[in-house]
This record gives sequence, C-alpha cells and structure tokens, in this order.
Amino acid sequence: MLTDNPASPLILIVEDDQDHAELMKAAFQRSKEEFRLEIAVTLHAARNALKRQIPDLILTDFRLPDGDGSELVVVVNRRCPIILLTSQGNEQVAVNAMKAGVQDYVIKSVGVFSGIVRIAQQGMREWALLLDKHRSQELIVKNEAKQRAMIKNIVDVIAIMDQDGKISYKSPNVERLFGWQLTEVVGEVLLHRIHPDDQSRVENVFKILTNDPSAEQTEVCRYRCKDGSYKWIEFTASNLGQDPEISGFLLSYHDITSRKLAEDALIESMNSMIKFHSLSVNRELKIIELKKEVNELLKKRGKAQKYRIVEC
Repeated sequence: MLTDNPASPLILIVEDDQDHAELMKAAFQRSKEEFRLEIAVTLHAARNALKRQIPDLILTDFRLPDGDGSELVVVVNRRCPIILLTSQGNEQVAVNAMKAGVQDYVIKSVGVFSGIVRIAQQGMREWALLLDKHRSQELIVKNEAKQRAMIKNIVDVIAIMDQDGKISYKSPNVERLFGWQLTEVVGEVLLHRIHPDDQSRVENVFKILTNDPSAEQTEVCRYRCKDGSYKWIEFTASNLGQDPEISGFLLSYHDITSRKLAEDALIESMNSMIKFHSLSVNRELKIIELKKEVNELLKKRGKAQKYRIVEC
C-alpha cells in the first residue's frame, strides 16, 4: 500500500507513459508492504526529485522525452539502485545500461507491471547485499593496508619458505632493514642469501623441523644485504606445512649485528684479561723460583736465607 510514513521505502518512478505509470502505481497500492511513491515524467523532473531526496529505488523508462533513463546513473552516483524499463528488448541497450551502472534491465509487459513490487523488492535486496559486499571489501582493503603498514614498521621480518627452500612470502620491511625489494627475494632460495660458512647450520634447522613439525628452532647466521654486506640475524622457524594458509616454514628474523659485535668485543676483552692474568701468574712463579734458588745458594754458603717464601 502507499503511505506517507518516512520509514517506508521511497520508490521513484520515471515514466512518461501515463498508463504504464498508473499500472505500476496500482501494483504498489495493492501491496501488503508499505511504500512511498513519487512519479516523474521527464529526466528534468527526476533530477529535481533527486535533489530533494535520494530514493531507495528508481524505476525508469529507457526512452524519455528529454533523454535516456540510464543518464540518472551519473546523477545518483551509486547512492541507490536503478532498474531500467523498456518497451522493446535490445541486447546492446541492455549491455550498455549495465555497463553504465544500472542494476537491472526489464522489458515492459503486463506481467512486469503487475509484478513490479516483487521486482522492486528484489532490486532493493540485491542492492543491500551489494552494499554489504562493498563494505566488506573496503574493510578488507583497509585491514590489509593497516597490516602492511604495521608489518612495514615492525623490527622482525616475516617470511614463508616452501618445501623446496624458496621464499613464497616476505614482509615489506625487508627493504627498509636489509635493502631488498620484494620482487628480488620472493621466489629466491633462502640459502642464497646466507653466508657460506653458516649455510650448513641453517640447513640443519630445517632438517630438524622436517623430521619434527611440532618443534620450533632458533638460530643465528649472517644474512646478505642488497649492498653486499652481511648482517647477523637471529631467526625463529616453525614447520606449518599442514596449514593451508602457510604450506611451508614460517620464519621471523631480526638484525642482531650490534648485539653480536658487542658479544664478540666482550669475548675478546675477556680473552685478553685471561692472557694477561696467565702472563702475570707465570711471572710470579718465575720470581718465586728465582728466590728459591737464591736461598739455596745462600744456604750452601752457610748464610741465612734472604727470602721468606710462603707456599700456597
């Protein structure tokens, strides 16, 4: 039925044929569901109606006195669905209308006019589903962009290596941290970036994970940067070959060059201290031996010992 209730769907009929407009109006009047209805007989009148309010659906004739009904697509700018009505079936007209952004294309008939409420309801349902789909896609795109931004700025590089040892995924921050662009590392064999002296240890990590998928391994090695230099990295790897989203080894690694250099400097310092201590001890032992020899010579000559030696 027709109503003035602002909560009811508003249908804009754009039709210059009065009989066709009345048939559609009568169908909406017979409906159990409430509808608001506005009828425009020209494109100009339709544009004015759209300036006042965007309807929930537009039912428009294709041929109008002052233009083509599909021109309303530009005016509406995807704010509501448009169903195009035409007296004659024309495949090219249908194709062009759908390309322009019309949601559906219907050939006029007595059956179409009597069932126009069902057509309108279906059109609005499909439009609602389409909007939900677009919102979901936009949300996915925003979330993916957010994740890319987060990954780009985290310290750890995330990577996935397949069973053949090739990188199938690497996080974008690898360029900022190690200089490589994604196109240069995705599809490459991981070991090709590892220092030759460290490759056997890295290979052993993945052998262990292959034999025991439940294990998690951590190792350090030297990773080659884009400029040819090597950075020390610490990586953690796990075997997620059974996970369809991963289908390989999941790795995370970060630069520990500063830590490694500090550790090496500490070890070198400790070695120097040990060496110095060893030299000092040896020197003391030699002095004690010399004192013992002096005391022995003095004893043989019948003289008192000069040095008092305390044995430890």
